[in-house]
Amino acid sequence: MTLVLGVDPGVRACGYAVLELGKNIKKRMKVIYANDPVANRQNPNWWMFIDSLTEELEDIFNGFNIKQVYCECPRVMGGLRGKAAAGRSDIIHLAHHMGIVAHVARMWDATFTPVEVAQWKGNLKDAVVWERVGRPFPPEDSAGNLIKKHALDAVGIGVCGFYDTDMRNASLWGKG
Repeated sequence: MTLVLGVDPGVRACGYAVLELGKNIKKRMKVIYANDPVANRQNPNWWMFIDSLTEELEDIFNGFNIKQVYCECPRVMGGLRGKAAAGRSDIIHLAHHMGIVAHVARMWDATFTPVEVAQWKGNLKDAVVWERVGRPFPPEDSAGNLIKKHALDAVGIGVCGFYDTDMRNASLWGKG
């Protein structure tokens, strides 16, 4: 079994999931730790969020022997939502977040792999992704913490990155 960290970087919150995964895709997968902190909703100082992101990652690496990290790549979205995000420089912030994740992984001798949205999620709606991720996993991590939306995405990113698959893989996510 390998300990894998899945990361869903966000402008206002980042989701994390430490997963215990085996080479056999059919074996039981386990969410060891999942967190969905909201660190930047009311604090306009983006640098404070960067500092808390770094601290959170260092705490995770201190607590677990992570060997592989899979992090969602930022992308520019289309439509009005994408234009509004581009106007706020969100893509630049997300790229910084991914760089911090890569840097901390490297400091701890873990392999860092960026995962494209199209690679793991495609065009599936969030509700569909969260329902599929919830099939093979209980709704809590091993400490009994409820797995929330950004952490659910982190689970999907970590699992799809590790097994080099996507959300359409029925053998991974089960039927539904």
